[in-house]
Amino acid sequence: MHAERIAKDASGHDPAAHDDFKRRLNDYACIGRKLFWQRFTSYSAIALLASIFYDWKITMLCYLLIWLSEFYDQRVFTIALKTETFDRRALSSVRRNLFLSTIISACVISFFCITIAVLQGPTSHFMPIFVLIAAAIFACMNNYQFVPILFLRLAIYLVSIIVIAARDIVLADQVSSEMWIQLFTTIFVLSFIIECARHFLSFYNEKINQLKVLEREHEKAKSAARAKSEFLSIVSHELRTPLTSIKGSLDLIVGGIAGPVPESFRKILEVAHRNSARLTLLIQDLLDLQKMGDGKMSFAFADLRLDQVVSEAVDEMQAVAERRSIGIRFADVDEDVIISADKNRLKQVVTNILSNAVKFSDPNQTVTVSVHRNGSRGCFSIRDEGIGIPDEEKDKVFSAFQQLDSSDHRKAEGLGLGMHIAARIVEAHGGRIGFDSKLGKGTTFFVELDEVTGRHSAPAGNAMRPAA
Repeated sequence: MHAERIAKDASGHDPAAHDDFKRRLNDYACIGRKLFWQRFTSYSAIALLASIFYDWKITMLCYLLIWLSEFYDQRVFTIALKTETFDRRALSSVRRNLFLSTIISACVISFFCITIAVLQGPTSHFMPIFVLIAAAIFACMNNYQFVPILFLRLAIYLVSIIVIAARDIVLADQVSSEMWIQLFTTIFVLSFIIECARHFLSFYNEKINQLKVLEREHEKAKSAARAKSEFLSIVSHELRTPLTSIKGSLDLIVGGIAGPVPESFRKILEVAHRNSARLTLLIQDLLDLQKMGDGKMSFAFADLRLDQVVSEAVDEMQAVAERRSIGIRFADVDEDVIISADKNRLKQVVTNILSNAVKFSDPNQTVTVSVHRNGSRGCFSIRDEGIGIPDEEKDKVFSAFQQLDSSDHRKAEGLGLGMHIAARIVEAHGGRIGFDSKLGKGTTFFVELDEVTGRHSAPAGNAMRPAA
């Protein structure tokens, strides 16, 4: 689409045409500015040669005209880059400036080359023709954003080349074969330049189309992400309220507060109670994932004893482990490791890892917990004696909605969010989470957090900062 068509569409408030025009204009101006020193070097070298071997006064005059046109080009580039929106008047002004700067710069370079050819007299005119051909190829490589502007510049250069080649034939008393060879060679080169222009223009249009496709896909991806985020948020909040009531009622019934429970009902109620608790945790995981994705999760940091946080999480998991006939024991506990963390979120990390270890352990196996210092960092590790993690599954451990299966049967429940959320929380604390695993021999997860040195008590206030 050429410049006038784009300008007309943009002035008619077509957003797609307006964006396309802005992109092309920005590319045109940025490339023009970027190649300033390259043009400066070329112009100066040509002017130096012409002033030495021909007339220096005429050369300096042409050199001055070239730089006046160059300064005007830079002004047009600046205006183009500063313009954010294009109404009818702005479009007309930009289009006029683009064509005017093209005509001025191309005509000045052509005038310089034709002048040199005149000073040379009847000869091969290698220098002026070479300069014009180089300028034409340079335009094909860098001024392909607007087809009319490219064709206008090429037309001026090509006419100048033909004028130089044909002038000797017209004015010569006796036309030599060399003059004809120069003319036909020039025409052949012109066809090559036109082919270059077509190639670069095709390549640029293809790039523009690919960018448009990528932008459309990016917008679709963002819309899908927003829809998913809103869906998770709405569903999670709508489910949490009634589920909290159900779980609370089941807590009262199972606890005997509402009265004795017949033994024939107890087993059914306990299953419902456990499942309601599991659903509550799943919904909380979804809400946490939503907050992390939106960057809305905050942390209340305080100086904490790492062993105490881990111990509280272990106490809360004991009942779950006992139901599965799995033991949890401590080993190598350092009691003076102080870290700065959000207590509830850090307990969530420990609980998620412990839950994962219990899920993948067989009855009568033991999960071992340790708290120790690793250099300048506080570290806790949780080791199970379960099935281990296959090598091909290790890259999925911290991914969202990924649940690992054993080769025998699926042991894990849930949505596969626990380890992902744990990793995000540790990341927000500036720590590191990882694991070592051997298939059939168990897995050890570890978390490292920066230790607070020189302080052994919690600060007066809690520092708040958003999730990373």
